[in-house]
Amino acid sequence: MSNPHSHPDWTVHPVRLTSISTRYLMRFVPIILVIFTILISIYGTIAYREAISSLESKLNTLVSRQSLLMGEAVAESRNDRIGLLVAQTIADRDVATIAVLDNIGVALNKYGTVPDVNAPLTRAVAINYMGDNSFKRVGTLVISMSKEPAIERLTYTLFCIALLGIALLAAASVAAHLVLRTTVSQPLDKMLTAIRIQRESGARIPIDWDSEDQIGQVVSAYNALQL
Repeated sequence: MSNPHSHPDWTVHPVRLTSISTRYLMRFVPIILVIFTILISIYGTIAYREAISSLESKLNTLVSRQSLLMGEAVAESRNDRIGLLVAQTIADRDVATIAVLDNIGVALNKYGTVPDVNAPLTRAVAINYMGDNSFKRVGTLVISMSKEPAIERLTYTLFCIALLGIALLAAASVAAHLVLRTTVSQPLDKMLTAIRIQRESGARIPIDWDSEDQIGQVVSAYNALQL
């Protein structure tokens, strides 16, 4: 007679993985994920530093070239020419701001706010003009670069690498499962089936499995016991 006051057993029992391939994958996949995460973090850090270094090199080249091109336009107060050069410069999506200043610091033309010359990825260079018999400073060119486009490109690259890594991990997991299934699980399943039949009926059934590895040696030892 059942006890009307008995309560159901709500104890959560841990799931026991009985498949060798499953147990292997449960250990293999996390290890590979940790290693892959470390490698992609290292790559991301190195790639970010290289991207910033490339931006700094590009900024130095750009500010030097544009200051030379603006010399005559600033000296002759040709605002249309200055505006054209500013528009040409800002067309580069890596450029954040640009300002063309005269000798007293007044902005002749600019895009965005005038950046702090001491800020990262910002350069200020003198605009010089060489006349017939003179060489004089006529203004200052200030250009700052933005990290966002470089970060976007790096993020996209890392995303593609992550997708490729996940695909390779999935392929490796499937391959490992198939290899374990054909080299380990199948002979063990055959051995367990033969043991169960022997326990139930007493029939001695040798196992047909030919390999030179440890599994093959275990199968050979089992078959020798059936004689």
